[in-house]
Amino acid sequence: MDERAVKRKYRRNAVIYDRLVARPTQALRREAVARLELRPGDRVLDLGCGTGLSLPLLWEAVGESGVVYGADVSPDMLARARERVDAAARRNVRLLEVNAEFLELPEPVHGILCFFTHDILLSPTAPPRAVGFLAAGGRVVAAGVKLAHGWRGWIINPVTIAYSLPAVTTRDVKRSFRPYASLEELVDDLHVEERGLGSLYLAWGQRAVRSAPSSTR
Repeated sequence: MDERAVKRKYRRNAVIYDRLVARPTQALRREAVARLELRPGDRVLDLGCGTGLSLPLLWEAVGESGVVYGADVSPDMLARARERVDAAARRNVRLLEVNAEFLELPEPVHGILCFFTHDILLSPTAPPRAVGFLAAGGRVVAAGVKLAHGWRGWIINPVTIAYSLPAVTTRDVKRSFRPYASLEELVDDLHVEERGLGSLYLAWGQRAVRSAPSSTR
């Protein structure tokens, strides 16, 4: 992942990001968070949290006794997320300015959300590093843009590529048909549903209890 390129892109995007993204992704975002099956007191990581659009859904799910970690490499996007957290006076949200490839957490988490984090999922090291902090039986949910196969791809892929250019720095066409593929090796029984004629996906799975680090609630 080209950290400098990501920061440069999102320095420009931070100002208009919410206005462009919030409403079109609202339904999928809610479904993604629901797939985490969080409970009060859980700990959850929003990996690539951006401006924090998912944070309110996550802190509502874990309650005041839970903890929400939001990690992002862009200081400009994270500043917007911090404004959102401060406005809600949430004391159980921890925001981390960090490249996902070097993520560190002080404790295991019960869920990881990767929402529209194409560059992170295509990184060879970021997904396994994040899943390494997932507690026994914890769940990973990813959602975002993908390229469609077959005749649908001929129609919709040019549009998908065009509107993704401002946000994506890792342009790997072959892997963009299955950007969630790295998770298949990291969690058990990854489920994938396609949306938008194959231009969007929602994927979720659970880390095997036998290999996960111990966790206490």
